Amino acid sequence: MLDKFKDTTSEDIGPKNLTPSTYYPFSNKDSSYKRSFDLKAIVGQLVSYISETKVSKNYSYDDFKEKCLTSFQNELSDPNAVSILKDVFFSSDDPQLFSLLMFQAYKAELKDEKVFSVFKLMMKQDDCNISFSTKLNFLESYIVKEFEEELISSPHNDQSVSYLPFLDTLFTKDVDFLSKKSHYFTQHAEQFLELYLFLYTSQLALNVHPHTFEEPKSRPLYFILNYEKASIERKQIRYEGYRNLYDHARYLFPYLSFLETLIKITNNPKLRLYDISTQLNDDKETVDTLSRFEVNFRLARKLDPQLVNHSTLDDVLSSLLNSVFSQFQDKSTRKDVFEKYNRAFENQSAKPFLHSRGRFGKVLVLDQDMILLITNMAVGEKSQVRFQDLIIEFNKRGIYFDSKSKNTLIELYERVGNIDRKSDSGDAVYVKSTI
Repeated sequence: MLDKFKDTTSEDIGPKNLTPSTYYPFSNKDSSYKRSFDLKAIVGQLVSYISETKVSKNYSYDDFKEKCLTSFQNELSDPNAVSILKDVFFSSDDPQLFSLLMFQAYKAELKDEKVFSVFKLMMKQDDCNISFSTKLNFLESYIVKEFEEELISSPHNDQSVSYLPFLDTLFTKDVDFLSKKSHYFTQHAEQFLELYLFLYTSQLALNVHPHTFEEPKSRPLYFILNYEKASIERKQIRYEGYRNLYDHARYLFPYLSFLETLIKITNNPKLRLYDISTQLNDDKETVDTLSRFEVNFRLARKLDPQLVNHSTLDDVLSSLLNSVFSQFQDKSTRKDVFEKYNRAFENQSAKPFLHSRGRFGKVLVLDQDMILLITNMAVGEKSQVRFQDLIIEFNKRGIYFDSKSKNTLIELYERVGNIDRKSDSGDAVYVKSTI
């Protein structure tokens, strides 16, 4: 890798920041408050990827609807029943989703495919055994069978790596578990991907800065339940909640755009920032080479020269990142693009989990449906888990609660009826799945 840096000129680096497309799905064009992607289409992309099938090019929903109705007409003794079935099953312009497989009927646009790429990176298909069978009544089963005839084989052999390996394991595990509860998964598939999109982007932000060259892990990010009050004495919500996350998310575009430049220079499409320090020696040759690279970088991006004698690899890497970020701090068009990336993060990923709480500002919230979805994934195949162990599972996924929220969470479970309290001690509280 060091040889690549030695041979790099300011012309190789170039004056423009590249779109951070390898590990991040949003761009400055996604800064609008309106959602730029369709979760149904992305679920369809995930199902297609896992099942290695896709709808044929000749598929048409109108043709499929007429095919089903004609079949009903031929099978039913009462011809008037067909109009009733049409109203029940085909009254809208979109298919009813009796099976996960039917999500594939939604056509994915370019942005849908870009967002799906995040889930494709996380999905380790060899580690799970996905089931698409669903308990249906005979009419629903008939429609699903007709839809399956519209599918063709679409095998793949991807050899990709993601930026957050710890989250890959959990995402794959949760998909594996939910697929065995296919009716439940069909109902909550969009909610599931909405959650994991935010978990991915938020943990990416918290790991990219300031832990740029460390192996990623779950970093604290505090939520409250959507009906809780947020007060300034709740320090973890205040200092490790959304305000802190947004400060970290500001580094996503600069650092990941820089990573795209490094990917181009090293010709390594699987490179991650935290790989760099492990692939370089902490010696004078490396420090001098990276120092010259930083000079060329600042020259390419029209930044003032910065002559600093670095003594360690950590010093020169930190200085290089400072140069990367500093190019967005003036009043140029770069700062405008920078601000649009920040808005894109908030509007496209964080918005479903944000509430404004007056003077406190914006906080991250989870409603009852999302809490129960995460709870069910955390409990998994077990009959019940200790509340403290459940909290650990939440933490693994990047979801943290302070003591007040934990008490509110127990009260929620008691109302739902999925809690078994052996005593008043938190260690003797057990939580069950609601599926």
